[in-house]
Amino acid sequence: MSDELDQQKRERLQDMYPDTEMVFFDGFDDALIGVVTQFGGEPRVCYDFYRCLAILQNEHKMDHDAALEYFGYNVIGSYVGTSTPCFLEKDGTEWMNY
Repeated sequence: MSDELDQQKRERLQDMYPDTEMVFFDGFDDALIGVVTQFGGEPRVCYDFYRCLAILQNEHKMDHDAALEYFGYNVIGSYVGTSTPCFLEKDGTEWMNY
């Protein structure tokens, strides 16, 4: 995806929630799904877990195990407050599509 399209996607999400500070992880815009909300919590950005792993494998030439380790420690493990993005991990069959 081009940088311009990435910026448009981020801007659309921010426009949906103008009073909410959105946090985005650089390099994973192709895995950006949308925004999740819950009672008592601020809306936050949501990424597709398996697409993130595919990005690490394809663009950073990691094997599956290295991608899982890197992603778990450096991305999921990086708490940046209540606006920290979340990751949707579907039933596992999705991995086959990436």
